[in-house]
Amino acid sequence: MKAILVGGLLVVTVSVWAQSPAAKHMMRGNEFAQKDSAARAKSEYLKALKLEPRHLDALYNLAVVCSRLNQREEAIGYYRQYLELKPNDADVWTQLGVLYDEAKQDAEARAAYEKALAVDPNFGRAHHNLGVLLKEQGDWKAAGEHLRRYVELEEAAGRHTGEAYYSLGVYHLALGQTREAKLRLQRAIEIEPQSVLFNNAMGDVYLAEKDANVALVYYRKALEKDPQYALAHSGMGDAHRLLGDAAAAEASYRKALALRPDYHLVYFKLGELYEKTQPAEAIKHFEKYLASGKNLALEKAARERLAILRPVAEVQQIAARHRLWHHIDAAYGGVAAMLEENRWMLEGAAEADSLVVNPHKWLFTPIDFSAFYCRRPDVLKDAFSLVPSYLKTENDAHAVNFMDYGIPLGRRFRALKLWFILRCFGRRKVHHIIRSHILWARELAQAIAAEPGFEVSAPVTMSLVCFRHKAGDDANRAIVEKVNRSGLAFLAGHTLNGAFGLRIAIGNIGVSREDVFRVWDAVREAAR
Repeated sequence: MKAILVGGLLVVTVSVWAQSPAAKHMMRGNEFAQKDSAARAKSEYLKALKLEPRHLDALYNLAVVCSRLNQREEAIGYYRQYLELKPNDADVWTQLGVLYDEAKQDAEARAAYEKALAVDPNFGRAHHNLGVLLKEQGDWKAAGEHLRRYVELEEAAGRHTGEAYYSLGVYHLALGQTREAKLRLQRAIEIEPQSVLFNNAMGDVYLAEKDANVALVYYRKALEKDPQYALAHSGMGDAHRLLGDAAAAEASYRKALALRPDYHLVYFKLGELYEKTQPAEAIKHFEKYLASGKNLALEKAARERLAILRPVAEVQQIAARHRLWHHIDAAYGGVAAMLEENRWMLEGAAEADSLVVNPHKWLFTPIDFSAFYCRRPDVLKDAFSLVPSYLKTENDAHAVNFMDYGIPLGRRFRALKLWFILRCFGRRKVHHIIRSHILWARELAQAIAAEPGFEVSAPVTMSLVCFRHKAGDDANRAIVEKVNRSGLAFLAGHTLNGAFGLRIAIGNIGVSREDVFRVWDAVREAAR
């Protein structure tokens, strides 16, 4: 028995099958395979297999020709039948892993490569393929171990290929050894200058060194050779994000997902990109990552971010567990939750015990007015109701006496103020104004992030933008003083993580986008 290479595929030929009833069909199948007629070869191999169902060479050759015919599922089936009869074939386990890899069945591919290594711990191709698979899943440490072993085996065999240098470079990158990674990858690129894989990896090295501009050069080289290479588009997104170009980063990530919808890591990256400006989008992408991600460290990070972005449901679980009264102070943010796209902000609020919203903060109502909702009014009544005899009436059992739900005996008709606002503008107009404020805040945050010397201090979830100048606390206090002294606007300060910063809140019914950016111009002028 010998092996020949036909059209890049390994086909087993048999020199003597005198005693085999399947020999005639196997020989014909091999002849068709050599003539590049995979379909006719498959037909002959099937005839041989029908005569001898446990014919290993027939099973193997059928898997090969089915792969060539893009009949992946059939090829996988024949490889598995082969391995049931001969489970100690590391090469076939590896080829099966390749098919699972192509089908994006990562768990099955990993299992196949690990089976190959269990049979032969020194099977280099299995180490290489498993290392690449783990790298794409973000498990750099395990990937590096397999790729390092692959290089050791290649060097021991006297083979110095670009692929070997690439693998060693990726291993050093996994360890954070960018200098060593750069040297190995440069050697790989010298051997194969047009390699998509090698140029993309070099882009990853420069990205790890925070040199986004050079990283972009290598990612573009990779895409010149293969415009459909999703990993390079994702790397481009990382580089653009490092440069502060959120729009370009989003476009690159979207392109990566369009080319490879199962590239789950990109969902996590988009979640990070949207985290400070579009929390609802961030939540959606973190949840998509959790639904399909495979990296435990990133899963933990995604869950932590979701807990920050949608805290109501998380707090409700704690309150229920410890039998605590759960009050939601939505004084300002509750208004934003009126919009359909912001309903996530109060996800879980229906289970809370009470909630307050202050229309005088963002519903254009004169101070003071708080709207208080309570799911358990009987508890409030038990706490506050103290009715002297001269206030009791026959209708007490049916009437709602607000004096029973708080300390004051009497109160003003505060709700009338909000009634006028709603009657004057209507729900759609109110929603439009609030939505515009949020949009302008996000645009302002993007302008701040792109301005040298400034940084956004906290996620922009509504119409409040917290930011600061990187020059330090004194510089920020000086900016506040200069802008406020000008009379153009009133800036407030904040302290976050021990650092003093600036706040711009958009909430007045008459404010315009031009007003917002006029204030931003004044801030930049004060910083000079």
